[in-house]
Amino acid sequence: MPAVAPPPFVAYLWKQGYSSTGLTTEFRWRWRQVELKDGCLKWSAWEGTRAGGAGELVAKGMVNLSLTPCRITKLIGKTQFQLTPTSGRYKWRGVPAMQRQRTFVFDAVDSVASRDEWCQALSQHVQFGRAVFKELAVLGVPVAAAQPAELAEVLAHGSCKECPICLDEFDGEAALVRTPCDHFFHEACARRWLAARGRCPMCRKWLCATARARGLTPRERAAARRAPAQQGPERSPSRRRRYVAAPQ
Repeated sequence: MPAVAPPPFVAYLWKQGYSSTGLTTEFRWRWRQVELKDGCLKWSAWEGTRAGGAGELVAKGMVNLSLTPCRITKLIGKTQFQLTPTSGRYKWRGVPAMQRQRTFVFDAVDSVASRDEWCQALSQHVQFGRAVFKELAVLGVPVAAAQPAELAEVLAHGSCKECPICLDEFDGEAALVRTPCDHFFHEACARRWLAARGRCPMCRKWLCATARARGLTPRERAAARRAPAQQGPERSPSRRRRYVAAPQ
């Protein structure tokens, strides 16, 4: 059964970030609108003169919690907490290269929500992200069949502005992939589609074996995840039609 997303959670919060000028690597505290929605952590800031009506809420960054197993830690004191990738080989996916091993630190002082409320909401979305991560992993679609892609790459290609499967626009929030036949999709959409059908939904090119064809046991699924994308389906010898020569 697919994981059910927890309710959205949004409020203002202090967040540690890099210098806006890029001239120093020193972290600074910044007041951000932080939103948790569908397993994604996003932060935005007002730019311009808000009081004069010319201000605009601008997206500053996001972390898709379904792409990287992570953990929440409360820091010394009563207001600060941090979000880090789970120990081991994991790094943040879908973020700039310089942030892939970064620890995101927040301070709930002056926020309408307490640290405990933030951690509870964040924990729900982290758990949802882990459920989605496991769901996509079980599908076992080979990496060669759906390579990670950046939004800039999609826009430069100019072939489409929306995912052909779900028809939602590519907005840089959801992870993207590119197939060997040069088509772009949301990663979750592509993996579910290929696991069920094995063919590109645009050109019908065969990209990988379906989940059913790959086997029913965990061992068979694990072997399928390690296998490269196949060029076409193989028919089981037991199911091939046998032709018997007609009597002369």
